[in-house]
Amino acid sequence: MSPVPYVTELGNTVQGSLLSKIISPAFVKGAVGVNSIARDNLPGKGQGNTKKIVKEGYISVTNPNAESEPLAIGSGAEYTETSVTLTAAKACVVSGISLEQERFGTLTEDKMMELATQAVGRAVSNDIIGMASGFSNGVTASSVLTLQDLYTGQFTIFNSNTPNQEVPLHFIGSPRAISKIKTEMATTGATPWVNESLLDILVNLPATGGYMGSIPGLCDVYQTTGHATTGGDDQMPLMHPMWALAGMFDALPEFWIQKRGAEGFYTEVAAAYFYDVVEVNDAAGVNVRADT
Repeated sequence: MSPVPYVTELGNTVQGSLLSKIISPAFVKGAVGVNSIARDNLPGKGQGNTKKIVKEGYISVTNPNAESEPLAIGSGAEYTETSVTLTAAKACVVSGISLEQERFGTLTEDKMMELATQAVGRAVSNDIIGMASGFSNGVTASSVLTLQDLYTGQFTIFNSNTPNQEVPLHFIGSPRAISKIKTEMATTGATPWVNESLLDILVNLPATGGYMGSIPGLCDVYQTTGHATTGGDDQMPLMHPMWALAGMFDALPEFWIQKRGAEGFYTEVAAAYFYDVVEVNDAAGVNVRADT
């Protein structure tokens, strides 16, 4: 019989009497975007797999009203709430470690669980940045991204009366887009751009969670890859971190570890993670498009 496909075998890891202390990480993207959206927990066990986010309504004033004139109940005085529903779905990955790999190799079940958790994080990140294409409002750069494009996006969001305008927007851009913004900021002669102490994005900050710095008065900047494309442009979200998108998330992936004999003598490591991400307020986000 043929070996079971995709089981991690002894030959998949580097063997030898001596291994260097230097281990190169895999060249894959990290999980970016979770801190750019509103977050909630999953429903408790037995409480179903959905949650509703309530969107408050408003009433409007009829004006002017003459002295002593009666005023009937009008359509503007009716208060109506709406909602957006989060529905938990699972992201899954199943891996296998051969008996030889477990016995003689370097890969462990714990390492496979860590890799599965990272894979889940990337899947969630892709869902979040993919929501950019769903925003009705958009800004398309004439070529590469510029600061003016981002300021136009900010204006669009603020002009829609998005609450909490004192909170910096979040922009999740591609490496090309971020490099063009950094180049523009480094070469302009306008104040405050000439004062490096005011420009976190120009300083060598560690890219923790994809964070690249902030543009004063505009947004916090994050960098990742994997944006959806259209017409030769990346589609990148510029959004209010409180009001544009929301998600509900499980605390950790659930793991099932089982020994397999008849199927091929390997350990199966299965991971499942429940979450959902939805658009809450379309006006609080902008689809920023620029050359890929």
